[in-house]
Amino acid sequence: MELNIDFANTDSNWAEAKEWETWINQDKGGSHEEPNWSFDCSFKLDFDGPILSFSSRFYPPARHYGDGWDGSVTVYHKDEVLAVTEFQAETLNGLVEMVETHCRDYERKVVAAIKDYVS
Repeated sequence: MELNIDFANTDSNWAEAKEWETWINQDKGGSHEEPNWSFDCSFKLDFDGPILSFSSRFYPPARHYGDGWDGSVTVYHKDEVLAVTEFQAETLNGLVEMVETHCRDYERKVVAAIKDYVS
């Protein structure tokens, strides 16, 4: 689909721009897990999206298999599972501290690897 918008004219057709966005991103299935094309104000074109995402599920005490909180954090690159880490904690505050520390450490390692790769 070719886009025929006069970008010098600020009154250009937003409907056509939005139609193009839908068309160009259709193979992504509406996923926010990978970069998508979008027009910003004044028809600036963006290609934005995450590299990694974290997904987790934790079960409260006495509802699952034990007396404490348990569950896991899964790290994804788009739809690919990169890592799964299991967690168990006696308290909610302990769980929050462990999970946030783990995710920050994982993020730091990924950022360091990217910086090393591009330098």
